[in-house]
Amino acid sequence: LLFADGFEAATVTAATGTYRLPSAELQRALDATARVVYALDDANGQAARIYARVFNGQLQYALAQRASSGLLRLGPWIRHDAEPLLSWSASEAARGWVVDTLNLE
Repeated sequence: LLFADGFEAATVTAATGTYRLPSAELQRALDATARVVYALDDANGQAARIYARVFNGQLQYALAQRASSGLLRLGPWIRHDAEPLLSWSASEAARGWVVDTLNLE
C-alpha cells in the first residue's frame, strides 16, 4: 500500500487477521517524514493506520487506532528490529465486521 496512487485500505472480513510489515523494503523507501504504510478499515470506517519513518537511521512505527470518539489516536513511535506483525480481532455486526482489538508487535 505504500505510496500507491488511489490508496485503498485493507478491509476486515473475518474474526481475526494479521499483516506483517515488510521492514527491509520500507526502510529503503522512507525518510524522516512519517507516512501511512498500512491501513485497515471495518464496517465503521477507519479502524487503524500504521505510520512509519526513519529516525536517526532506525525504522520506527506508530499505530493509530480508532478511539471511542471515532477519531484515530496515534500511539507512540516504536523501533522494531524485526518485521512487526499487526494482529486484530473483530466481531460480526449487522453491517459487517468491526475491529475489537489491535496489536502491533
